[in-house]
Amino acid sequence: MKTSENGLGSREEYQVITRLRRCGINDLSGGYIIETETGFIGMASDRVQKGDAVCVLFGCRAPLIMRQEGNCWTLIQSAYVCGLMAGEAIEQFRNGTPERRFRIV
Repeated sequence: MKTSENGLGSREEYQVITRLRRCGINDLSGGYIIETETGFIGMASDRVQKGDAVCVLFGCRAPLIMRQEGNCWTLIQSAYVCGLMAGEAIEQFRNGTPERRFRIV
């Protein structure tokens, strides 16, 4: 994941971590807090690398972490991402976020 240029302030970071912990995500879960270049915060495993993409695919219950390899994409894992778990991505799509097609290998 790429880090956003703005970053979060300490109060915002605390609020995000508190929300993640309320969802049962904690230090014992084996997860890592991630931040996308657009500022979304979430949780994923250590398999995620800087430059991976957070993708919302129609029909999936959670965002997916995918890695581009040449002209194809590899599915790495699903992830918890605040702001993309309850249909918000569909709303963004309806408001003009462009659709992208993937060839998954």
